[in-house]
Amino acid sequence: MSRKRVNPGPIDDSLLTMQSIHVSEHVWNGEADRVLRIRRATKSGHRDGSIPDELRPYLARAGMLGVAEISYFPIDHQLISALVERWRPETPTFHMTFGECTITLEDVSVLLGLKVHGDPITGISTYNWVPLVQDLFGITPPANAIKGGRLKMSWVDEHFFDISMHVHNIEQMERYT
Repeated sequence: MSRKRVNPGPIDDSLLTMQSIHVSEHVWNGEADRVLRIRRATKSGHRDGSIPDELRPYLARAGMLGVAEISYFPIDHQLISALVERWRPETPTFHMTFGECTITLEDVSVLLGLKVHGDPITGISTYNWVPLVQDLFGITPPANAIKGGRLKMSWVDEHFFDISMHVHNIEQMERYT
């Protein structure tokens, strides 16, 4: 049985200005398929990845239940490799055998259950985040736990790893969630 190679690129390959350094170059050259090693976050040593029933209403109200439910899932390395090979940064599209396609913000919204309505958050902020974190979490973070507008997740994980410490009242449940 002969294997017919399908041209992995567009009809006009002048668009693909980065092909010589693109991960799909091995496909064009007829080399063996490569499988990428996918780097990912790992589960916390404190949790098994399941969502306690007590938190579900709070996550749903915040619009984050969909994201929480997909936090850890098996990765299909071959699928990710195939998508990376077909993504073209020159044209922000996937070049498939049936044509070009792309992922939209609406696609992400549907897949993750996130609301994407309203004004975008952009620009530089000089806001003092420490009082906001203290108000939201009930704990004042040390100076090294906040950098710019980012809060270190290791600090959050250190203080919110055990739900049993946060089930004494509704305010604590909301903060934990």
